[in-house]
Amino acid sequence: NDTVAYETLYRLAIAYNNMKNYEKSADAFEQLLKRKADGVYTAEAHYRIGEYRLREQKDAVNAIEAYQAALKSNPTPPIAGRALRGLALARYERKDYDMAAELLLQLIQGHPDIPLSGESYAWTGQYFFDKQQWEKSAKALDALLKNVKEYPDPDQVRLKIADCTEKSGNTTKAMELYKAISESAPSTPEAAEARYHVGQLYEAQGKTDKALEVYEQAASNAGDAAARAQFRAGELYQAKNEYEKASRAFMRVAVLFLHEELSPKALWNAAECFEKQGLPEQAAKARAEIVADYPKSEFAEKAKPAAAPAPPAPEPAKP
Repeated sequence: NDTVAYETLYRLAIAYNNMKNYEKSADAFEQLLKRKADGVYTAEAHYRIGEYRLREQKDAVNAIEAYQAALKSNPTPPIAGRALRGLALARYERKDYDMAAELLLQLIQGHPDIPLSGESYAWTGQYFFDKQQWEKSAKALDALLKNVKEYPDPDQVRLKIADCTEKSGNTTKAMELYKAISESAPSTPEAAEARYHVGQLYEAQGKTDKALEVYEQAASNAGDAAARAQFRAGELYQAKNEYEKASRAFMRVAVLFLHEELSPKALWNAAECFEKQGLPEQAAKARAEIVADYPKSEFAEKAKPAAAPAPPAPEPAKP
C-alpha cells in the first residue's frame, strides 16, 4: 500500500545517505516528495536535498529554495536547526552576508545544540562588530567560548566581548569583564589591553588616581597596549604638574617600548617636563633623540633647533 511504499522509499533514501551516495539519496527524497508532498518526512526530504545541492552540486541558489521549503514544512527541532544552518551557509556562498549573519545568530540563539565551526561563530561575531551591532556581536562571541572549548586565543574573544559590552553602554559590566581578563592571566598582552580599558573607564568616572594605578600596572607588560597605558600615565602626571613622574613615564615609552607612533611624541613631552624641572640638558638630549631616531616624525623639525647645543658664550675682548 501507499504507506509501506512511502516508508520504504524513505528508508532507501536514508540508506543511500548513510552510504554517502548523496546523489541517489537526493533522487530518492525527490521521489518521496512526489509521492506525498506533505508527509511526515517532507521537511527532512527538503533539507537533505538542500544539503546535496549545496555541498555536492555547489548550487547555492537551488539549495536556498530547498532549505526554505524545509523550514516551511513544520520541521522537528533538529531538522529546523540543520536547515537553518544550511540556509545561512548558502546565503554566505551567495555573498548575502547580512542575511547569513542574521540566520547564524538565529541559529546560535534558537538551536544552541546544532554545532557550528569556530570560524562560523567568530565570523558572525566579527561581522556584527564591524557593523557596530554590539549586543549581537557579544552573543555570537559568547557562544563561541561556550561551544568551542579548544578555540585559540580565547582571551582575545573575551576582550572583544568586553569591548562590545562597553560600547553598548553597560560600563559596569564591561569593567567586570575587563578586570576578570586582567586577573586570569596578568602577564599577558590581553591583560594589558584589559587594564588599559579599565583605566579609560576610571578616567570617564573622574577617578584619575585609580586610572593611574591601573595604567602603571598595564605598563609592566609588553605590547602596544602597555605602551599606550604608559604614555597615558605620563599625560595624566603632566596634567597634575608631577613633572618628574611624567618625564619618567614618557622616557619609558621611548626607551622600553620603542613605539614607532608614540615614542617621538613621548620624547617631546619628556623634554617639556625636563624643562619644567629645570633640566635643560636632559630636555635637549630628548629632542636630539627625536631627530636621530625619528627623523620623519612630525616632532623632528620642531626638535631640531631645541636639540642643538647652545653656542659657547664669547670670550671677553682682551684690552
